[in-house]
Amino acid sequence: MDNNLKYYLAGIVDGEGYIGIKKTHKKEQVSPYYHERVSIGMTNEEIIDLFHKFFGGSKFYRYRLDTRFNSNLPYWNWEISDKKAAEFCRFFVDILIVKKRQAKLVIKLRESKEKGQIRNKNGLLVKRLLNEREKYYQNILEIHGRKRKDYYK
Repeated sequence: MDNNLKYYLAGIVDGEGYIGIKKTHKKEQVSPYYHERVSIGMTNEEIIDLFHKFFGGSKFYRYRLDTRFNSNLPYWNWEISDKKAAEFCRFFVDILIVKKRQAKLVIKLRESKEKGQIRNKNGLLVKRLLNEREKYYQNILEIHGRKRKDYYK
């Protein structure tokens, strides 16, 4: 990928993208799990195709009704998660402007996961790892301006 295209794509990520951490805790899981996430959503399918072509992941179509603008435009979304999302962030972190802090947190989460999943005798992740990963997650929520209780509003 040439540098011009790299800067172009980084600009799209800064303007239209989402870089974050998703926390899941299913009943059968003993400890919560933290997922690195990157996504872009827009009405231009060609741009979404570029991200899909270069970085893989999932591409899907959503038909949305935007009541603010009285518009029924098609909406395309591209998404990657976990290791691919962290690699994506490593690739762009030096040239991102708006999303640089989020990218650094995603990279730190991946580094924490690469150290291993150290568990105690009850199957829980050791407290140090849980605290470290929860801190990255809370920092992302703070950057996005959302607290856990109103995250989905």
